[in-house]
Amino acid sequence: MLEQAEKNLSTGNVEEAAELVNALLPDWPNAVYRFGSPEALAVAMKVSLGLRSAESASSLLEPFGLEAFSPDLAPSLVDLLREYGVPWWAELLASWAESRRDSSGPDGVNPEEWAEDLPRFCASLVNAGRNPGKSAARRLLEDRWRWVRETLQEEFKWTGPSESLRRRAEKARPLASILRSAEAIGTPGVTREITAFFRDPVREELLPVLLEVLGSLAGVPTPPGSEC
Repeated sequence: MLEQAEKNLSTGNVEEAAELVNALLPDWPNAVYRFGSPEALAVAMKVSLGLRSAESASSLLEPFGLEAFSPDLAPSLVDLLREYGVPWWAELLASWAESRRDSSGPDGVNPEEWAEDLPRFCASLVNAGRNPGKSAARRLLEDRWRWVRETLQEEFKWTGPSESLRRRAEKARPLASILRSAEAIGTPGVTREITAFFRDPVREELLPVLLEVLGSLAGVPTPPGSEC
């Protein structure tokens, strides 16, 4: 049905395309969960743009989750940003965070794995459209830092010593990706916020995470004996 909506839009039949989309939306989250794919997301983005409706665009894209997006889709995302604005993207990020759908994309990619491509994704956004792309990348980095910060605080509160090393490595990698991305696209505010977080004496138990990050950025292993 979504493919038919895309065909209708290509012939200028926006009204019929909107009717088709409205008909599929009630079961759309289940369909994405069962059959979601990069190709389906690409079609959903085209239809989202053609409908010229921010609400419909959000309804079509939200079920995919953040981790379904790849650097190759950055140009299409920038087109959507030009149509609906960066605040629309920020609301979509917030919706994913609220619904916790960003914990795992439909293709099974978890946030830690997805974060490894974060620098390339941010660079692709900026290259596709300097102003909206950079603003969208900054909102994305802020969202990913918020996720890392919240999970760090929660996991270190409840995780025992036996799992501390694994947990540290899991969160150090995405944090290093965030810092690399912030430096590459020129968003020092994100870096300052991260630095201020780890400077707080209350969070002394999280210093091993920072050591892991610094070692990753420098390309050297964490010194022996620095584990939690």
